[in-house]
Amino acid sequence: MLKEKTSAELVEDAQRKLDLAKRSVQDLQERVKYKSKCYTVSELPENGIIMETGLPTKEVFIIVVESVIFEDQIFIALMKVRKNDTDLHLIQLFNCSVATIRHIITTFIHVLHSIFFHDIMISIPTQETT
Repeated sequence: MLKEKTSAELVEDAQRKLDLAKRSVQDLQERVKYKSKCYTVSELPENGIIMETGLPTKEVFIIVVESVIFEDQIFIALMKVRKNDTDLHLIQLFNCSVATIRHIITTFIHVLHSIFFHDIMISIPTQETT
């Protein structure tokens, strides 16, 4: 037999749902705010991603992103590798600190090396074949 919820339990359920909805709205507001003031890969067309990272297609970028969830962190690391952007330039684009930029670059250079040279590339070409 199903037990009917008391009015206090119904109020608690409603409050939990309201709190969850408020958190969802706050998360969406923060994302919109971030996208409006920061340079972000999610707003770039495919040719912009190719130009900034040196990757051949957006699909290759997506493969990398799916391997590591933090797309903007990967984007920062690829921009550093491709264009050797200064830390100051990256700080201004992504609105974060020197320490954050350096941490991202250091971390994701190791991650990208592992992805590209251990997962994507079967063999590294010799100098004679390049």
